[in-house]
Amino acid sequence: MNVLKKKLELDNMVLACQPLALQLFQKVENR
Repeated sequence: MNVLKKKLELDNMVLACQPLALQLFQKVENR
């Protein structure tokens, strides 16, 4: 049960970071 909660937090972190990573990738592509 605790492991599931940890995984959920990790998934949320990844989702939160995705737009940031996408912006970074687009900046590199536009160069």
